[in-house]
Amino acid sequence: MTASAIPTGTRLTLSGHQGGQAIESHRFDPLLVEITSRLEDEQ
Repeated sequence: MTASAIPTGTRLTLSGHQGGQAIESHRFDPLLVEITSRLEDEQ
């Protein structure tokens, strides 16, 4: 995971491999929902 500042907030980039294969981006959706929820709770 990498994070970078952008004018409207922070951009997260997620990528991964499992068993030598790239993980499809949609498999990160639940994680992104959880991160978003936690960030919104802190505001």
